[in-house]
Amino acid sequence: MHPEDKYRFWSDGFFGGWRLGDGSGQISKPPVKQHFNNESKPVSLQHQNNSLKLIMKFTTTAYIEQIAFDYFKTYSFQRKGDYAMLAYLKKKRLAGEEWTFEEKEIHDNLNPKIDNLYQTTIFNELNEFTPSAELVAKIYKGTDASQSLIEILHTAIEEEVLWVCAPIYRDAILFYNASDQLINGINICFECDRIESIAGEHIATDFKTFKYLKQLLLTLGHPIEDPDKFKADELMKTIEQYKHKN
Repeated sequence: MHPEDKYRFWSDGFFGGWRLGDGSGQISKPPVKQHFNNESKPVSLQHQNNSLKLIMKFTTTAYIEQIAFDYFKTYSFQRKGDYAMLAYLKKKRLAGEEWTFEEKEIHDNLNPKIDNLYQTTIFNELNEFTPSAELVAKIYKGTDASQSLIEILHTAIEEEVLWVCAPIYRDAILFYNASDQLINGINICFECDRIESIAGEHIATDFKTFKYLKQLLLTLGHPIEDPDKFKADELMKTIEQYKHKN
C-alpha cells in the first residue's frame, strides 16, 4: 500500500473524519507530504480545498518517551456548576427533547458567560490554571497507575480518527520533575478524541488509546461523561459492518 493511501475520509452517515488505516470507508484522498511514523517523524496533511490543515509533530509514543517525569497530576475542568447545566441542556436538545421556558432562559444567560468553551485548556493565556480546574490525582512514577499511563501512550497507531468537531477539553495530565517543575502536559477531549500538548501541538493518537485512557482516568476519579460509552467500540462495529457489506 502506498503511504498516501493510508489517509482517507470515511463516513457512515453519523460518524465521520480523517483516519489512518486500511482505507475502509468512503474515500476522498488528500495529498500527504510524508508517510506516517509511529516514532517522531512529522506528517503534513492538508485537504485540497484547505478545509483541513493539520501538522502532526508527535505520536503519543514519541511524546511520552521525551518526558523524563517523576510524577504527574491529573485535572478535571469545565464540568461543574454552569458548565454542567449547559452540558445537560445541550445533551437534552441533541436527544430531540424540547427545553422548558425556564431552561431556555438559563441557556440564554449561560451561553455568553462561557462562550469560550472550545478555546479553554488547562492553562489560560496568562499561563494560569483555568478557574474551573480541579486536581483529581497525583501519581508518582513507578506506581501501577503511572506504568499504565506509559503503556497506554505507547499504543501503536493503527487507526487515527480526526472527528469533524471542535474539541472541548475537560481533562488534563501534567508532568513534573523531582524539583516540582512542570515539564509538559496534555489536554484531552473524549467527545472528539483529541489530545493536544499544553504548547498547543496536536498529538497523533490511535483511536483505541482514548478508551484505555478514559478507563484509567475514571479509576483515578475523573467524572468523565458517559463512563460506560467508548467510541472505540462503536467505531470497531462500524468498520466491521462496512467490511461485511463489501
